Amino acid sequence: MAGELPVWVCGQQLWLKGVDTKTTCNDIILALVGRVDEGYAIIERWRGVEKPLSGLVRVWKVWCQWGDAQHEVKLTLKRVPEGCPEPPVPSRKKHFRQKAQAHTVHPKKLCHLSRAQNIEKLLKLILAQGETIQNQLKKLHERDCQIEEEAAKVSPGGRGDDPEEKENDSGVVTEPPTEENNPPGPRHEPVEALFEKRELQKKIELWEKIVKVNKKLEKEEDEASIAAELRRIQIESEKSAKELEHNSYNISKADLWINERRKHLQRLHLELEASDNETARLMRLSESLSRFKDKNPLDVDSNSDTGLSSLHSSSEEGTYILDAIL
Repeated sequence: MAGELPVWVCGQQLWLKGVDTKTTCNDIILALVGRVDEGYAIIERWRGVEKPLSGLVRVWKVWCQWGDAQHEVKLTLKRVPEGCPEPPVPSRKKHFRQKAQAHTVHPKKLCHLSRAQNIEKLLKLILAQGETIQNQLKKLHERDCQIEEEAAKVSPGGRGDDPEEKENDSGVVTEPPTEENNPPGPRHEPVEALFEKRELQKKIELWEKIVKVNKKLEKEEDEASIAAELRRIQIESEKSAKELEHNSYNISKADLWINERRKHLQRLHLELEASDNETARLMRLSESLSRFKDKNPLDVDSNSDTGLSSLHSSSEEGTYILDAIL
């Protein structure tokens, strides 16, 4: 018993004829892609819940099990992302393929890295990625040209195959949408080209994010250097202010000491003047006494006759001289 099975590819619904109970998911992938590729898988989606189906699963049996709820179920052909768990297949061999974009840094990972410790490492990595990004952009441009050429080949008038159906070795016939299934529209592009275009768009979006992150890192690096320079200037300014305050204190202290020395010098000067005046007065008194003795040498003898007057005179002169000396 064969029937038709709806499969969604890149948002477009395709109806596959000749699907029976022996048809597997690998047969569906072979009919749509042209080869059995482990990078593709049939996804069973129901109310937002997705489940990848193994390549050996009988897809018609899965579809019939939904019964009346088939209108809520979508079977979609998707690329299997890296790291996505798939049902184990014993005969499947593991293939490791290294891609150039595996060396790029994801923006989410950049957000979790410590800016202070890893900014230099990130800058080096970003500089190293520059050449890789240029090469990838060049490849993207070449791939776009190839996609345009493929689209031109499959456009109306350029396709030699029957537009109504396409049959391959698996026995499954791919029928493009008709007026009964889907509204009329342009012919569908090859499935491989659609997936390639979507992958290219994702890569372009990722590289645009990387460029934005690079610019953001450069801006943050400039801000960090400016902040460090401002901090250094602030520290030097604070240090200069402390030195200026210390110098002002020393100058004030020196001014006080100079004022005290000046006052002390003034006192010494006054004392010196007083001493000079006293010395001059004593010198004048001594000279006057000397002249007085030279003029009256006999006064002492005349007083000796009376005795008392001489003693009185001597005592008065002696007292005066003593007072003058003191």
